[in-house]
Amino acid sequence: MPFEPASFVAELIQVILSQFHSSIGGITPPPLPANASFPYITVNEIRVGEIESLYGLSGVQQVVMQVNVWDKDFEEASVLRNTIKRYLCSYSGTAGSRVIQGVNPVVDTTLHDGVRNLHQSITRVKVTWGS
Repeated sequence: MPFEPASFVAELIQVILSQFHSSIGGITPPPLPANASFPYITVNEIRVGEIESLYGLSGVQQVVMQVNVWDKDFEEASVLRNTIKRYLCSYSGTAGSRVIQGVNPVVDTTLHDGVRNLHQSITRVKVTWGS
């Protein structure tokens, strides 16, 4: 049976965790856990695109990933989101069992969860994963 690498979400979580483990309450795929400590990060995969060449599939994939920073304080969530985005956009190298060739910003936004009184500071990035 061939080796299957971890999901793109799991690999990106490891990259973020390696740099920000001491400044966050936790990091997982969605949903936000009910007992989360803040700031908390959720990471999900939005879209996967396989890069083709004239010879067929290249083994390179471009994946739009979303990183949500959750916090009770709007400014703290925004500052951490921007710090994570700058880190990711300068990152290339090993990510678990995969290789990140590059990361580019896509879009940033903010949302407010009025029921839980939490701010979400969101960034989407396009990650180019090589083999």
